[in-house]
Amino acid sequence: MLDFDPTLPPTARHYKRSDELRASSRIVTSASWGYIALLHNWAHYVNRLGFRDFTVIAEDAATAQYLSGDRRYSHVIDGQSEVLNLVSHLQDERNASTDYDTPSFLKIVCRRAAYLQFLLRRWRFVLYSDADVILMRDPFLHLAGDADIEISVDKLEHRGMRPYFCAGFMLIKNTSQSFQILADWGSHLVLQMQLSQPALNLVLHAHLQTGRSVVRALDV
Repeated sequence: MLDFDPTLPPTARHYKRSDELRASSRIVTSASWGYIALLHNWAHYVNRLGFRDFTVIAEDAATAQYLSGDRRYSHVIDGQSEVLNLVSHLQDERNASTDYDTPSFLKIVCRRAAYLQFLLRRWRFVLYSDADVILMRDPFLHLAGDADIEISVDKLEHRGMRPYFCAGFMLIKNTSQSFQILADWGSHLVLQMQLSQPALNLVLHAHLQTGRSVVRALDV
């Protein structure tokens, strides 16, 4: 768990650490065509906290095309063409990306590990948040930056794993171990098309058993 208790007054040292972490981090979210409304809501709350410079991974070409004309989003990465060098079909994606847990939707989310690897090569820290996560206060006040991955918890126990992590909010540090975690996550998703969270939990708990990776469960 975090060594920061939100019920106690934060110290000057804690604020300094948060400022340093904030300055070396990139806030990132991802969106596909069926979830544009969620993205707009996410951006609204991120902007309210004073974060104007963030990255949106457009998970399909339809989203990339739409966001390219929206001034609210200054840094959009077309995940398929810029990261994976794929050729996409706009109409097919508009239809597919709205159907949760279908093969077409799973094909989109299975690429997320590759996108995060791409960004982590460019930043010391990547703070990833799903577009359906609402940030009501500065997240960096709850982060330490001294683990390979700091990640939120979905359930205390699920599918025989304790805790069961949530893939929708995590701070990833640029370390060899975090790159290996992302690579293993991506391999699981490629071998068997599935929702990203169960695969990530399998990978994280496998790494925790080796003792080589530092994974912190967040209490937020």
